[in-house]
Amino acid sequence: MLKLELDKPAIQRLIPHRDPMLLVAGVDGFAPGRSARLRAWLAIDGSEPVFAGHFPGAPIWPGAYLIEGVAQCAALLLALQSIHASVGEAGLRSFTASPGPIASGLLARAALDFHHPVRPPAQLRYEVQLLGEFGGLIKIAGHVSVEGKTVAEGSVTVVPGPLERP
Repeated sequence: MLKLELDKPAIQRLIPHRDPMLLVAGVDGFAPGRSARLRAWLAIDGSEPVFAGHFPGAPIWPGAYLIEGVAQCAALLLALQSIHASVGEAGLRSFTASPGPIASGLLARAALDFHHPVRPPAQLRYEVQLLGEFGGLIKIAGHVSVEGKTVAEGSVTVVPGPLERP
């Protein structure tokens, strides 16, 4: 795994999501290749707008947000994989520091199991891995943990779109 650290501005150069729906705050590892992998994180502190209604007095991070976080990590994985294939490891580091392409695509299917509720404050740790491509669809395994404890795991299937410059 390459020690590739991306902060929020770098992530925003790679995927189109913005607050309050940007659900990945940092990337701290990427392994290119046939079974490409990515590690990322998001810290939640309880001040996020969703907690005003989910649920007042007993906040729980929505499962749909866990799915969306895994899907955003999948988009980042595919964007970084594409960049790495084009410019290699040395180019990858400089490419993610400059304005880059925006990964586009659609979530076609999500199959995640939820093991434990996530209550703030918490640091979500995402790990995603490319499983394969099947007729234009890409399947990616996802694992989400908090303090080493699995809170969700499964897979997402995406229909990748082209990398576009904003």
